[in-house]
Amino acid sequence: ELFFLDRMIASNEYELIMIEDKMKNGKDIDFRLYFKRNKQEILVEIMNVRLNTSNLESFSIFHEHLNRKVTDKIFDKTKGQISDYNFHLQPILWGSGDELKKVVSFYKNGFEILINGVMEPLAYCCLSYEGSEPKYRFNKITTLFD
Repeated sequence: ELFFLDRMIASNEYELIMIEDKMKNGKDIDFRLYFKRNKQEILVEIMNVRLNTSNLESFSIFHEHLNRKVTDKIFDKTKGQISDYNFHLQPILWGSGDELKKVVSFYKNGFEILINGVMEPLAYCCLSYEGSEPKYRFNKITTLFD
């Protein structure tokens, strides 16, 4: 969550209003931010997703897995009242370099989540090359290895 918050504030497009705020339905939300360009408050919920070989066997298995996690999170946060869905959902993917590369491939070959308010996943990785300092990245999945 802090990686995400740092990224948003560093963009100079957002200001933090509140951490761990409440939505109108009483459910917790991770962040309330002020989007400077639109002069609007937005709510953001972080969803951590741990990758593993079983949910990456194919494009369709990954699609089903991630869509199920997203819809379950939305259902939980809205207390089943999907009409109350008024927040952004930010998936953050965690996995090995090979697992993340597979997801990058899925996204670069047309994978997307077609649910309004679901942002492109972010991912964290550490790249190390022989004889050089490790490089840490926290980027959108489509640009993680660029």
